[in-house]
Amino acid sequence: MKKLLVFICFALGVCVSAQTDEVWVEYRQKIGFLAAHHAVMGHMVQDHAFANELSVFFQPKGRKHWHAAYKYPVVGVSLYRGNAGNDNILGRYYGAYAFNEFPFVRKSTFRFVGKLAAG
Repeated sequence: MKKLLVFICFALGVCVSAQTDEVWVEYRQKIGFLAAHHAVMGHMVQDHAFANELSVFFQPKGRKHWHAAYKYPVVGVSLYRGNAGNDNILGRYYGAYAFNEFPFVRKSTFRFVGKLAAG
């Protein structure tokens, strides 16, 4: 039962965030799997794929013209680490990227944003 509960937590995605007035810090864990879409890839799948992501982001205060023009986007940076389920053949991957989240719809109980990132 305990293993099932742990699996459900990882499958739904674990997200922890902390917030002050201007800066947010967020940690996420992700789980997935490598889909062997050709028969010759069948030996590569040995385990689930896991990833961790740590993000720091903030809301600009509107001091620049583009802040208001783009509806005060959230700006941040993320560090990303993971594996594809077979460290011996596929290895691990690491990354960092900066991003902007542009709000399309912002309500009190709902947000719809687009994220533009490069890294």
